[in-house]
Amino acid sequence: MLTPKALIFSLKTKNLDSLVGFYRNLIGRPSASKDGEWAQFEMGPYKLVIWRTEDPYHNTLPSLQLCFQVDDLDAIHRWIHAYSAPSPIMESSIGRECMVLDPDDNPIIIYQASDPQTSGET
Repeated sequence: MLTPKALIFSLKTKNLDSLVGFYRNLIGRPSASKDGEWAQFEMGPYKLVIWRTEDPYHNTLPSLQLCFQVDDLDAIHRWIHAYSAPSPIMESSIGRECMVLDPDDNPIIIYQASDPQTSGET
């Protein structure tokens, strides 16, 4: 069973600074981390992650994604094969991740953080 440590909503944008400023004002919190490519806002067990992309509207992935952070990606990857066909586990900028599609073909990212700052724990 998937027991997430955090629920992450992920947005893509061409203008990272503008969108980060908008959400900073909207939710009244500073971004937890920003490296020029992404920013993260933490709100208890929830996170909003904003990614810079050149063309968020004509990309193969939707502009909004659902992400689950887990402790043991290998175990979840084996378990999820009973329900769907996940992508292979890949290294990413935040750790290790795989993607699975729900029945309506919405992508769900499942990841295990390699850095405590992206772990969902405050």
